[in-house]
Amino acid sequence: MPPPESGTIAVLAEKPSVARDIAHVLGATSKGDGYLHGNGYVVAWAIGHLVALAQPHEMNPEWRHWRRDLLPILPKRWPLVVYQKTKDQFEVVRKILRSSRISRLVCATDAGREGELIFRYIYEAAQCEKPVSRLWISSLTPDAIRKGFEQLRPGSDYDPLADAARGRSRADWLVGMNLSRAYSLACSEELSVGRVQTPTLAMVVERELAIRCSPFPLGVPHYPDRELVPSPRHIARSERISRTTRSCTAHIKGYETYQTGATAELDCP
Repeated sequence: MPPPESGTIAVLAEKPSVARDIAHVLGATSKGDGYLHGNGYVVAWAIGHLVALAQPHEMNPEWRHWRRDLLPILPKRWPLVVYQKTKDQFEVVRKILRSSRISRLVCATDAGREGELIFRYIYEAAQCEKPVSRLWISSLTPDAIRKGFEQLRPGSDYDPLADAARGRSRADWLVGMNLSRAYSLACSEELSVGRVQTPTLAMVVERELAIRCSPFPLGVPHYPDRELVPSPRHIARSERISRTTRSCTAHIKGYETYQTGATAELDCP
């Protein structure tokens, strides 16, 4: 592609492999430490998430303590922190974004909510205020990349997507931080609860329980036209699973009591 008319354009991709594909098309073939450059472009990359929402104790030192009277934790501000394991790459990206030689940016992270969030968090943490264009492509063929750069759109067109991404990120934080602490305190053991993690695990467990309750052993053909009577062993197993399920259900319902401030303790199975 021809070089930009004025100034150097910084392109931020989500992964090194994507950055290399884009840099090849743009003619940015010179290697730097954590970036590629040439032909009026600097192509840098994240390594997934370089930046994340701060932990509770990083927002408020008092939140370091796991106590019922501190729940729920509801931040008024949402500060960001840089992941320690990838802080070197963040510094590379930050210096590029804030360089006086860079006139504008192209967000080339994945075309979706999560990709948008990765760029916005980096942009915010770097305290960058330069204009942004959005590359929105679903293929990394040279033709698709060229066409994408010919059809760049203002970054502001994707502000609603960024808002949705931030909302999802904060919802995950609120559910994870608050319910993990609430259940851990209620059960006197460290437990992990997540907005996606816990329902997914519940589906896996529900399927596993259904398999264990089945009178038909795994690997044995099932013939619907034949009447099979569950063995006493299967009946006993089914009853044990039912008791465990009822206990788990009572535990979950008990959290509602805890939420309302009642003093009753919760029993864990």
